[in-house]
Amino acid sequence: MIRAAFRSVLVVNRASLLGAFGVAVLATTMLTATGTWLQAAWSASGAGLAMLSALASSFAGTTVIIAVFIVASTFSSALRRRRTEFALLRSIGATAAQVRGQITAEVLVVILCAALPGALAGVLVAPSVTGLLVASGIVPPGYALPLSPLPIAATLAVLLPTALLAGRLAARESARLSPTESLRESSVEVIRISRGRAVAAAVIAAAGLLSAAAPLVLPGVIGAAAGTTSALMLIVAGGLAGPSLIGRFATRAARSLAPRLQNVTVLAAVNARGFSRRSTAVILPLALLLCLGTVQSGAGAGAAKAAGIQTERAMASVDLVVASGEVSLDADDVAAVPGVTAAASTTLIRASARVEEPDEELPFLDAFSWDQVAVRILTPDGTALLDPDVTAGSLADLTDDATVAVSADALAFTGKGIGDSIDVRLEGSADSSARIVAIYDNGLGAGDLLLSQDAVPRSAVTAASTTVLVRTEPGASATVREALQSRGYLVTDPHTQAQAAQQASGAEQSLSNTLLLALLAFIAVAALQTLAGLTSGRRAEFALLRRIGMTRTQIIAMLAAESGFVVGAALALGLAAALPALVGIGIGLAGAAFAAFDPAVLLLLTGVVIALPFMTMVGVGWRTAAGVRADG
Repeated sequence: MIRAAFRSVLVVNRASLLGAFGVAVLATTMLTATGTWLQAAWSASGAGLAMLSALASSFAGTTVIIAVFIVASTFSSALRRRRTEFALLRSIGATAAQVRGQITAEVLVVILCAALPGALAGVLVAPSVTGLLVASGIVPPGYALPLSPLPIAATLAVLLPTALLAGRLAARESARLSPTESLRESSVEVIRISRGRAVAAAVIAAAGLLSAAAPLVLPGVIGAAAGTTSALMLIVAGGLAGPSLIGRFATRAARSLAPRLQNVTVLAAVNARGFSRRSTAVILPLALLLCLGTVQSGAGAGAAKAAGIQTERAMASVDLVVASGEVSLDADDVAAVPGVTAAASTTLIRASARVEEPDEELPFLDAFSWDQVAVRILTPDGTALLDPDVTAGSLADLTDDATVAVSADALAFTGKGIGDSIDVRLEGSADSSARIVAIYDNGLGAGDLLLSQDAVPRSAVTAASTTVLVRTEPGASATVREALQSRGYLVTDPHTQAQAAQQASGAEQSLSNTLLLALLAFIAVAALQTLAGLTSGRRAEFALLRRIGMTRTQIIAMLAAESGFVVGAALALGLAAALPALVGIGIGLAGAAFAAFDPAVLLLLTGVVIALPFMTMVGVGWRTAAGVRADG
């Protein structure tokens, strides 16, 4: 069986499985690299790499979902092209078990052949990201990723069952029907989907819409993260219901176009109706490309806008913000300027916090219980100038190293409140436990944690991260600004500071954007392969069309019309899946429905979705039709 599978994969069906092999290599590369980062975070207990564990676990979850979705879709498309072959095997006496056994063996061969180059590429790619991790402050300079066979084993454990299941589902019609029925059904596709599939699509779509509303009821980035999952749910629901929806839409399109348009356009609509499952396989990766890129970039844009809004709100009672310029910053010197009524220094640093209690039964997961947080250090005077929107407790109790104020975002779903304790890990000091004395809502503007100046070692404070908040006498702001600037200080106002916070929040997304770009490139390659594979597999169809009188130019015109249908459906599905999440995130984070829209990214991805079908289907179709003669 394995020998026959090798011959089938490497010789007989090489063209149809080559694309699946390429996608499997890319998926193995991405999952191995992600697993290597996850392994590094896992073994980083006590090393202060909390941000690495948060980033790796978050990216790993998205990567696994996307890889499973794309690999399953690719193998399903590649094997569905061979429905006639499986039907012929059934007609000459092969049993359903033998057909399934052949499919299983072929999938095993493809995955195992892809595992070696994919794993090697993943091991090489993972360290190349270390530079970005260092630049983002996630790992210290000189950090080296540990190598382990565990990520490779985990990758195979994810991809192998996925591909096997996709293969079984792709050929189940031929395997479960009688030989004569199997041969008859292989030439057409059933538009109607099963009741179970329809119910699953409806349930997942409803869950996706509910998830899109999560930012409206959950605080800050927690709600935004929950909202982004709705996009993937809606895409999955669209994939389940796709054959039925596309078939019905194409049927109506064919009926409405027939009296008015050319035959090739009508034929394209009929093709989409008759091969709705093939059309769904082409449309889904493109819709996923548009949806994922738009939602992920939009979530980052929404968080950046919210950071700016909350920063300005937190500094509502501040007139000026002073930083070191030509001279070192001196809070007492700033307070002595005539016209200044209050001045307090504040510093924003990065630290690690463990809000939930460590799991004693699973101590090896301790690294994932620490989160990197933004900590704002306040003097007693600073609590009067900075307004984090306290909802419980009082900042007046923030007096020493045993107390801490925590944002509502950081405490979400932990069950902790006033009087409970969290663990804090600062650079240059041992882990400590601090009692919660206040809870506030303005986490993106004030920081995740507020600590007293006495709780932070001097080694953790830098001049670049320290500013002095200044309140002036009415009408004296301009005069005080001039006086401070004449002393060599850099002086801004809260609005400018809020814009800087928004830009800084956007800059912190650079690493996430790089990882997102890698995911989108993977999806684009998979979409390209699916488009090319399904188009090149239509050689027999093109030959039949040539025999009944169609010219090569007419076939290309038909493919161009089909490309337009694919583009329209992909844009409609992608935007429909992304819109609820983007609106929910925008309202939840920034209070505006369109705050999470990134027009530049949306236009760029729309252009890619438009270009891929026309370039691939028309280009591959031109070459395929060129080898087809009208006389057969």
